Amino acid sequence: MDLPTDFYCQDIEIIKDKFNDKTTYTHKKLAGIDFSRIDVNVEGVGLTTFYFLHSNAAHNTCVVGERGFYILFDNGQKIEKPEAELKVDVNPSGKSFVYSTIISLTEEDIQLLLNHKMTNKRTYIFDDVICLDDAEILQEYLRCLINR
Repeated sequence: MDLPTDFYCQDIEIIKDKFNDKTTYTHKKLAGIDFSRIDVNVEGVGLTTFYFLHSNAAHNTCVVGERGFYILFDNGQKIEKPEAELKVDVNPSGKSFVYSTIISLTEEDIQLLLNHKMTNKRTYIFDDVICLDDAEILQEYLRCLINR
């Protein structure tokens, strides 16, 4: 079944911060990943847009103070962020630990995310598979954020 081009754009959440004239656009997580776009007025520059990738991954081993986040694509290319800081929390179920990170996306990262499917992600030493359906929907969410 073919969906309308902007089908997933209806899922974009918009949060306006009246105190600092900032608007954040985001969507629900898939495969522990979501993207966000932040529009903010920077003094002397004007309206500036930033894009971020947020990732969560649950694993049974607790490791604190480590770094690194990586994404593999279907064409063999990678996004490598070895200095990405990781936050570790106890899963509310108490049976695992949740590793989270936020990375700023470059134009090169964005083009890779738009033009190729993610297949895997690595948070420090913990690997997770990203299924094709989730990878395709995440691409559409990112496309929606960019085209706003």
